[in-house]
This record gives sequence, structure tokens and C-alpha cells, in this order.
Amino acid sequence: MGLSVLLAVMLLSQTVAGTTQDVLDLQQVFALGKQKYDQLDFQACIDEMTKIVSQLQGKIESSLELTGEEQSYYYQALEYRALAHYNMAEEDAAKADFRSLVEFSPGYDLSDELASPMIRQFFDGVKKQIIGYLNIVTTPSGATIIVDGAEIGVSNIEAYPLLTGTHRVEASLRGYLPSSQELEINPDGTTDFSVSLERSNATLFIRTSPPGAEVFLDGVAVGTSTGTAGADYAETAVKVGLSLEQISADMAIPYVELGAHQIIVSKECYTSHRFRISVEEAVDLYLQEPIVLEPSMGDLELKGIPAEAQIFLRGEEMDRGRADYDGLCSGEYDIEVYHQYGSYEGSATIFNDRNTELKVALRPTLVYIGPEFRGQLDEELQYSAGQRLRDLFGGLTSMRYIPPENDSVRQLLAESQLSPSDFASLVTSAGATGPVPAELYATVKAALRRLRANLLAVAVFQERKLGLRFRVFLFGTEGAFADSFVVDLDDRSRIERALQRLNYSFPFERSWLGITAVDTRMHEGTAVIAVQPGSPAAEAGVTAGAIIYAIEGNPVAGYREVTTALGGKQPGDSLVIEFAMGRERDSKSVVLGKSPVLLPLYSQSFNYNAALAEMKLSASLNTGNETGRIANFNAGMALAHFGAWEDSISYLRQIDLGDKPGINQGTVEFYLGFCFENLGYQAEAVNHYRRALEYETATFDSNDGPLVAPRVQQKVQQLGGAQ
Repeated sequence: MGLSVLLAVMLLSQTVAGTTQDVLDLQQVFALGKQKYDQLDFQACIDEMTKIVSQLQGKIESSLELTGEEQSYYYQALEYRALAHYNMAEEDAAKADFRSLVEFSPGYDLSDELASPMIRQFFDGVKKQIIGYLNIVTTPSGATIIVDGAEIGVSNIEAYPLLTGTHRVEASLRGYLPSSQELEINPDGTTDFSVSLERSNATLFIRTSPPGAEVFLDGVAVGTSTGTAGADYAETAVKVGLSLEQISADMAIPYVELGAHQIIVSKECYTSHRFRISVEEAVDLYLQEPIVLEPSMGDLELKGIPAEAQIFLRGEEMDRGRADYDGLCSGEYDIEVYHQYGSYEGSATIFNDRNTELKVALRPTLVYIGPEFRGQLDEELQYSAGQRLRDLFGGLTSMRYIPPENDSVRQLLAESQLSPSDFASLVTSAGATGPVPAELYATVKAALRRLRANLLAVAVFQERKLGLRFRVFLFGTEGAFADSFVVDLDDRSRIERALQRLNYSFPFERSWLGITAVDTRMHEGTAVIAVQPGSPAAEAGVTAGAIIYAIEGNPVAGYREVTTALGGKQPGDSLVIEFAMGRERDSKSVVLGKSPVLLPLYSQSFNYNAALAEMKLSASLNTGNETGRIANFNAGMALAHFGAWEDSISYLRQIDLGDKPGINQGTVEFYLGFCFENLGYQAEAVNHYRRALEYETATFDSNDGPLVAPRVQQKVQQLGGAQ
């Protein structure tokens, strides 16, 4: 600290301390002087009060402002000293003190308990020599009055005391031009300041229909129309075809400056009315007719709403599963939809006399509760890793994401005592591949239910040797199993792969051609060895034995080019196939069908809990149709992946896919047999395998997948059942 700064601090400290001490001295000295006055020791009183007056006058002469407490001591010290001089017949000295007192505070009056009638007469004689009075009247009243730069109150003011001499008086009131005068105040006289203020602004009066409309002046809200029109407005009401109850009372908009202005009148469920007005005089302006607002309402249709979905419009809960809303007030609506297997948050604008359709794309919701470092990383590395993990989950697009800093998440974790550390043991236990401990799973499921979420993620530190590795666990609400995968936060490519895995949405439907083909060295292209009856290829006239050599004009070297072409098409699209039958060449335009796609039982490319949530959501949106049945089939496949065989069976038993070529009831029967086999029920397994053989065209994976029958025959032989 520099010397000058140190000295300044010391001086300030001394000044503050000195001020406190001065107040204490004033109290003591005044008490002593008052005591001497009460004892009729007037000279001693004068001596003590002189100490106070001298000290405070020195401060005044130094242009230092007295505190309120100091002013009180100064007044009383002058009064007591004047009274003491008067009682000692020292009238000149008493007069001088009274004069000083009045000059300092022209409105000062003597204390009733001290002033006798003679003393008060003497004091009033002093005041008459140096004080006059000012009467202030303004039209209108309520103006702020300033005398010599100091505000003294609002008009009207009567007999305001001022020292004799010239004073400048100003009156100001919003909406009026300020007025000022210089006035001479004479001893013991009264001077009048009377002024009619000139308006500088206009007041605009409007009525609205209906009442309760908000009014804006140049973009600033100035009030809301209220009340109803009175009988004096009946003629105008008839003219505009409205009842008095439909029209508001006059609404005043004060302080409207001269010039052009924009007025906006708005009310929910009505079309806003905008107009411009030019104010040329500072007068009261009345609009001749009310501002009539026209109703503005429209309809909303929500597409893709499950029957049991919870719906909120502008925060207000609607009937569950309700999709159509007629007669909504026009405007912007925040829309929230919550369902057991997905949610949606978005908005829609309702327009007058229009139906607004909104496709509600429900998505599973994932809540990330944070990382667990297991005490093995320093604080700086913990912060860096935590940030990178938040960035990873923040890149989610296929799911709605709730971060760990969300207030609801924090509150829930605190109340449930659930924390990332609860999952640390899963890294080294069977939990990474086996069932989650029942108590932990129950807590996870309850947490997800409260947060309206479907998936819970936690990242647990694994090792630092080969990189900054965390194992990410993904829990769902349908089974006590966790998906897990390792992400190396030091490897950007692995982070990107992890994000791709999290965002992966399983395509449980794809375009379908309906052929089985093989590649040989005998010829270019791919050879069709079978065409499924009833398939798009069969209906287009493609037969077994055809050699496909081009698709969409592009050469085909093998079956891979066929699957690539199919991947770029949607069901219902056309695909031109060029093929040879012997020496003859032909081409066919095939309208592609739709094939279901089954979840693989074991894959490292996606998360089964996320797929399970997607399938259950699709099933709820497609009750009673084939898409819903395939979704339930895939839900059963996801549960089979986790080894939840009984749960898988409960889903598969609900499905009947008939005997159409491809994925059909024979595929379902095979997986029912597979589940019973894994549960150890061989006889039940064989029964379902035998039923699968009744569907000769049943396939695995998709309609273009391998036939079920050969695999079923192997299973029956293995289990010792007759074919």
C-alpha cells in the first residue's frame, strides 16, 4: 500500500471516529447546559450552549452539511442561549440568537414548555423583522413547488415562511409547462404566487368492445379498459350495433405528447386493433366510437397422440389422449405431451378461422444424473471429464435430454438419496451384463416415473491407464437390466461413436423386394434363386433363375448393390430392375413393399433399453395394426436380449402375424420356442418349434431374411422331438 493511500485511510478513520465523538460531546454538553438552565444558572447555561453553537457554526462556515441530529442540537442550543440571555435582561444578545435561529430555519417555533407569553412576543417581534410569508396556488393543484432550488412540497401551500428578500419560485406538474417567477418577500408581509399552468400534453379517452382490453401507446402498456358504458352513450351504442354492456367506460390515457402516435388495443381471443392518431393540441380528446375487436379463434389437431398421453396446453392439463381442440384463442401455445414411453415439448400458433395440424413426434426421454469418479481423479481432471460427458449427452437428437443440473433432477436425487456412486459397483460386478440389484432398480424406476423419463444414464470411471475411460450405464423402465458401453474421453473418434450409439434409432420397417439371390462366378450380376409368393418382385413378374445385372441403370456386380439400392428407397417407391432370363433381357418396375425388421438378439451397435422404449411407444401409437404388432414383437426381442425370457413370452403371446410370406406367425412361434428352451421347458419349446414348421415362408430378420424352417428342424432334432 502506498504512503499516500495509507495516510488517506488513517485520516478517514480519524474523521469517522471524530464524528462519533462530536455527537457524544454534544449530548453531554447539551445535557449539562439544560441542567444549568433548569437550576437558573443562566450564565453557566450560556457558556455550555456557546460550545455547541461555536462548534456547529464552524462546520457550517466550512460548508459542511449538518446531520439531522446536529441540526436539532444547533436549534436547541440557540434557543436555550437566547432564553438565558433574555432572563439575564440581555435583550440584544437574545435578539441576535433568535435572529440566527430564524435565519437558519425560517419556520422554527419556540418550545411550548420554555416560552412564556412575553418571550414568545419578543421572539415574534424578531421574526417580523426578517420573515415574510408566501401563499402558493396553482391551477391545477398538485404541482411540485421549488423555492431557490429546494423542493418544499406540492401546491397549494399557505403562509410558507421565507427570509425577506428575492426568491425564485417554480411550479412543475407532469403534462404541463413549468412556470417560475422571482418574488420579493417583505418583512411580516404575505406574497401571493398564483399561476394557471399551461398544458403541454393531451389526454386521450377511448372505449373498447369488449371491456378488458389492454391498450398500448407507442408500444408501452398504458392500462386496461374497464367498466361499462353509461346511459349517456346509448345513442352511439345503437349506432354501432352494440349494447352498453358490450362497451367499456371511458379509459383515460394521460400525458399524450403532441405529434403522431400508434395505438394498439388487444385482448386474448380477439384480433388486435392498430391505428394511428395525430395529436395537435394539448386538450382532452374523445374518440367518437368504441374500438371494436373481432373474435379470433381457431382449431388445433394433434397428430400421433396415444390414447393415454398426458397433454398440457400453456401449462394447463387437458383430457388424456385428446387430439382435437376447437375454438382455441388465436396465439402461440406451448405444448407438452407426456407418455409412459416418450414425451414431446414444442409449440404451435393458432390462427383465426384456421385449423392447425401439429405432428407430435414423441421421443424417449433420457435423464443423465452425472459421473462417478470413485475417488481416483484429481479435481481438475474431474471437472474436465464431467464437462466432456455433459457435452456427450448434450449431443442427443433421438431422445429428449434432461441434464444433471436440472432443478427437478437435483431435488429428486436429494430426496431419493440416489447418486452416481450407487452404480460404481456395477463396473466390477455382474451388473454390467446381468440383472441390476432389485433395490437399486426399484429406485431407478421410481426416479424415472417422477421425472417423466424413460431412460437413466450414469457414467462410472473405469481406468486411466489406456485413456480416460468411463463405462456408461443406460437403465430403462421395462426390465432390471442395463445397457453399458465404454467411452474413452481422450479419443474423439470413440466419443463420436458413443454419441452415434446413443442417437441410433432402430429401423423396424424397411422397403421390401421379395427375392433371395446369390453371387456366383458363372456370370456378372446376382442370381435370383427364389421369389417369395405374393411379394412385390413376384407381382412384377420377376422369377427364379433371373440374373439381375442393373438397378436404376446402375450395374450390379453382386447382391450388395441390390441391398444398397433398397436402403435408399422407402416402401411405395418404384425400383427399375434389369435382368436376363437365359439369352433374353428384360426390365421391370417394381413397387416396393414394406418389410418389418426384427431386432437382432445380440448386437453391440445400439442400446436395447432405448430400443425397448421406442418399440413400446410405437405399439401404443399403432394399436391393432401390423406396425403395432411388429413393435410388440421387437419389444419381446429386446427383453429376450436381456434374458428376461418370461417377460419376452408375455409380449410374443399377444401377437398374431398370420401366414403372409416373410416375417409371419412362424417367426413368432420360433422365438416362443427359443424362450421356453432357455427357461428349460423342452416340451413347450418343441411344441412351438413344430408350429413354426407350419409356416413354410416364415423368415428371420426381415421379409428378405433366411427361412425359419431349416433352423427349426435343427432345434427339434437337438431337443429330441419328432419332425
